[in-house]
Amino acid sequence: MKNNPKISIIVPVYNVEQYLPRCIDSILNQSFADFELLLIDDGSKDKSGAICDEYAAKDSRIRVFHKENGGVSSARNLGLDNACGEWLAFVDSDDIIKENYLKHMVDRILCSNQLIMSCSDYIDNTAFRRMINQDAKFQDVFGSLIKQGTISHTQPWSKLYNKEVVDKKGIRFPINVHMDEDGIFMFHYLLYVECISYVDSVDYIYDNSNAGSLMTKLNPFESEFTGLKLLHEMAQKLLNKYNITVDRGQIVWNQCQIGSLYLRCLKSACIKEKYAYGKQCCRLLFDFGIDGFAEYYLPKRKSVLILHMMSKIKVLKKSYLLYKGLFYVSSIMRKN
Repeated sequence: MKNNPKISIIVPVYNVEQYLPRCIDSILNQSFADFELLLIDDGSKDKSGAICDEYAAKDSRIRVFHKENGGVSSARNLGLDNACGEWLAFVDSDDIIKENYLKHMVDRILCSNQLIMSCSDYIDNTAFRRMINQDAKFQDVFGSLIKQGTISHTQPWSKLYNKEVVDKKGIRFPINVHMDEDGIFMFHYLLYVECISYVDSVDYIYDNSNAGSLMTKLNPFESEFTGLKLLHEMAQKLLNKYNITVDRGQIVWNQCQIGSLYLRCLKSACIKEKYAYGKQCCRLLFDFGIDGFAEYYLPKRKSVLILHMMSKIKVLKKSYLLYKGLFYVSSIMRKN
């Protein structure tokens, strides 16, 4: 293996013996060969770890790391800490990439502070395609991207990141967050992006057969709450940097996914029915902007469910009428 390959591909691995060989084979079959493959075995209990070792014995571009189970963020971070490439790519262990995936992305490299995005069969990014003719200055298109929701496609795969930026700015996946840690990483990286490029080719094949259970599973309140605060912090920094003021509440609560994460926190607080959790949810709502919540998120179909959950938490009962009033006022405002 070269000491400094062009690209480091990081694949977190956990109990995927059924899918792992096809994933690795698709990576090794790339037309662009100047890469290293880091397989991070996150304490797999099946044969995934052994499969990694078998492939590493056959191809010098592969390095395997075995660790105790700590979650996908800790696995990706271990890959980041050991990567030697100039650019970074992530591939999920149950996905596959087409033969020219890396080549198409490398061809779009323009500058060091850059994000390169590629289509997948799961996310077509048509809004992104309309606004960017392959290459653009990020500051020129950021407002349009975030308003149309394209910026919410924060999955780490189907993108190419500059390693120097990631290391110099200390960008890592938060290990104490188990929902939307991808968004926190992505928004953090976007703070330092100067140019952005788009590969108009569907080269990443995403397997979402297990996505449903991960999206509906509630994590402990502390994890949900921490993720919500971190994502909101990064979103606000991005909006401030590019001076986005119009429709800011809509962008924060909907396009940046703050509303859906806040709903998860409410659900988690309701399950525990703890006064302290409810108090934190209430304080955070006012910190984030209750007017935006009432105008942009409450009117969605889940509004009745949200109000019902708020009424169940003791500390929020005191503000229950306020929330109902805001919901009523926002509906009148929209009619007018």
